[in-house]
Amino acid sequence: MRSFALFCALAVAGAAHADTTLRYTVLYAGKPSGSQTTVIADDGSVRVSYTHRNNGRGPDLEEEIVPAADGTFSRYRLRGKSTFGAVLDERFTIRGRRASWQSASERGSVEVPGPAMYLPIDGSPEVNAMIVRATRRAAGGRIAALPGGELQSTQLVLHRIGAPGQERQVALHAISGLGLRPAYVWLLFAAYGIPLAMTEGVGKAFVSNMVPADRRGSLIGLYQTAIGLTAVVASVLAGQLWDHVNPAAPFVLGASTGISAAVLLAVLAWRTPAPARLPA
Repeated sequence: MRSFALFCALAVAGAAHADTTLRYTVLYAGKPSGSQTTVIADDGSVRVSYTHRNNGRGPDLEEEIVPAADGTFSRYRLRGKSTFGAVLDERFTIRGRRASWQSASERGSVEVPGPAMYLPIDGSPEVNAMIVRATRRAAGGRIAALPGGELQSTQLVLHRIGAPGQERQVALHAISGLGLRPAYVWLLFAAYGIPLAMTEGVGKAFVSNMVPADRRGSLIGLYQTAIGLTAVVASVLAGQLWDHVNPAAPFVLGASTGISAAVLLAVLAWRTPAPARLPA
């Protein structure tokens, strides 16, 4: 059992420092024509590889993004080729209130009094997703755009897709301010269901094995109540850490509490005797 406890602690510690990788397929006329890979590091930084082809043409983009606490870019770097083969090398940084950017076609610098989202000349769909998240968090749902303008997003539809038991929730957002017409982006909340599917059934089974059979129903109910209450506290605390510390702080807290819980669970499982079972 001591070996099992050590294994659990090491496994959770390793997972806490692992990158999160999301892979997407680009479709044209219902046929695969490219891909996007988004890698979110444990410090909150994002790397994106985006490529697709339509009639033999398409971009090849590599992005490096460091989000600011308000969801905008603290640092942005783009390399690659445009749809028509032009070499791309674009960068943006903000230090204090001074925002600076440079690309093959322009460079500039300006003081920004509040949240502002830089708009790259050629960017991946991940940029639009970050615009939606930043505008949804901003006061009034609006943020300044750089080099100029204003951005706003509106949620149009919230929908669940997928087979029973494998549903995923998606939301359609319209972004105003990128051009003469709104840009549309679907955001997928699939990652939320992954840890839920991996742990919910296991947790209930563990509780069932730890408690007397004649009290199993009431204690499973108590277990679910505790999960709901701690989820509310964790959500509020994570939001405060993201807004007032930095985007990495909620992940550090989550990893720390996860490791602590895994160690405590292993110790309790080792020391707690198996409950007496009711006769069949």
